[in-house]
Amino acid sequence: MRNILTRVKMDILDSKSSMIWCAIAAILITALMVSFFPTFQGLDADLNAYVEAFPPALLEAFGIQDTDYSNFDVFIGSEYFGFFWAVVFMPFIVGWVVKFAKEAFDGSLGITLSYPISRSEVGLGMFISLLIKSIYCALLMVGTIMIAVRFIDADIDISNWFLFMSNVALTFLAVSFFGALVSILTEKPGKVTSILSAFLVGGYFVNVLAKLFEDLDLLKYLSIFYYYGEPTPILKRGELDGFSVAVLVLFSIIMLGVGMLRIQKVNLPKG
Repeated sequence: MRNILTRVKMDILDSKSSMIWCAIAAILITALMVSFFPTFQGLDADLNAYVEAFPPALLEAFGIQDTDYSNFDVFIGSEYFGFFWAVVFMPFIVGWVVKFAKEAFDGSLGITLSYPISRSEVGLGMFISLLIKSIYCALLMVGTIMIAVRFIDADIDISNWFLFMSNVALTFLAVSFFGALVSILTEKPGKVTSILSAFLVGGYFVNVLAKLFEDLDLLKYLSIFYYYGEPTPILKRGELDGFSVAVLVLFSIIMLGVGMLRIQKVNLPKG
């Protein structure tokens, strides 16, 4: 256990700069969103008329289920939590999961294993570190908004927001554990980045296509964004899909299990 905790501590310290930049990005986006909300409130009628002019299927495809932009849950759910969150936070997740592949590729992981630490301890250290970072990102993404909203004229249901935060953390966890497995399997940073980027970007477009075309509806189950769900119903009414939560948890457990088995067989070069 001591070796695992040491490994986690080292990984967090190595990622200190990127974690700080992640916090700065979250704070800046929060300030931007919160400062724009009063403007959206003033233009509520015009915005509603503009948005409602689009075909319902198109609105649903891009996760717009409610057009009452005078409501903060609707505003933030559409403008930030709908898709923009992935643009802000996923690059950090990708950078963190690539770390194992970099260490394996340059031989530094082989040097680490020459000390009294097992492969299992290295693997568990990596997964625990990613768990901490997933929770950290969820706290930044949702928690900063929860704090900032106190300074403007907007009401939110705290329990619903904590429910949404837990769903965000599970989504980050599923993506990071998948990336960790890819990192273990390939041991090549470039491949990990390409596969994880394709998983995210492809998943987004698959989810959109599944909503646009009824014949492609089954494709939505292949997208991480489907299981992430629609933010506005969760924020407004606490409507969290239990099936999606179960899938995210099960997927993360499978990625962890397969990753821990595979790390025992990785052929690591010595530095």
